[in-house]
Amino acid sequence: MNTAIWISFATPYISSITRDESFVHSPMPLDGALAYAAYWRYAIENSLRDVAPTDGRIGDDLLTRVIYPELDRIFEKTTVGEILDGEKDKNDVYLVSSGFPMCDGKVYFKIGARYLHLSTGEQLSFEFDTQPIRRRVIPSRLTMLDIEPITITEKPVKEIETSKGATKMIDNRITTWTIFDYVWYAQVKDDNRLRELLDVLRFQGMGKKRSAGFGKITRYQLLKPEDVSRDLTIQRNVFVKHKSQTVLTRPLPYRAITQSKKPVALTNLMIEYGCGAKPPYWNSREVIVREGTTFNFE
Repeated sequence: MNTAIWISFATPYISSITRDESFVHSPMPLDGALAYAAYWRYAIENSLRDVAPTDGRIGDDLLTRVIYPELDRIFEKTTVGEILDGEKDKNDVYLVSSGFPMCDGKVYFKIGARYLHLSTGEQLSFEFDTQPIRRRVIPSRLTMLDIEPITITEKPVKEIETSKGATKMIDNRITTWTIFDYVWYAQVKDDNRLRELLDVLRFQGMGKKRSAGFGKITRYQLLKPEDVSRDLTIQRNVFVKHKSQTVLTRPLPYRAITQSKKPVALTNLMIEYGCGAKPPYWNSREVIVREGTTFNFE
């Protein structure tokens, strides 16, 4: 990896939401956020006001014509087969890690359900912040929002639609880490294009619950990896070496590992269903092996 992308946040960056303070926080690879930024850049330039990228209507055409070319211009990529010792899986992934939290000038990487400092083995201890997120839209505000309450039959009703859209009722309490600095490692081809999309993210924010004020970016820096941490280097494209273990740093499809002709032993196996191994992560439905899983290549 030739670039460390250091992002500082003014408000917590949320990638996982739970009521459990011991949850495993997994910042997604940065290519997912940049895919979102590429969409919004295109949408603004082409006056696409009625299609949001997460409402299921993004379509393969827009991905193929707009988003993937942007990511191809920014990141190097490889195939899953090459990562797994030359197997035949030709599905490509971008060479960018998931996010590593930073605290007191140290970078911590994920192994299993823990975050450790690479050279000392020190475990990152977290401070938590639990707070409510609530939103209500009363009838008198509908005129201000230029919204009419309708049903599927498009006939006015007395009740506001509170299950979706601008009038959706929100009443959640979420737990977040109070960590405000993360670093992503990537093989970057075009720094200037990367900065342009990072500027979009400075306006849009990153992660979940952005409309509630979370994930606001104060600044970003593009650095050499050794200027951030001399202990942490990415090996075999997407792994970190820790003692005798090879630790995954980004999601990979589980099917490719199970179909591998060469033996691969996994410990601390962390899998997740319902997301993908490349952008748009929210638009895929497969089983993936999450970052933090340790591999042994036999």
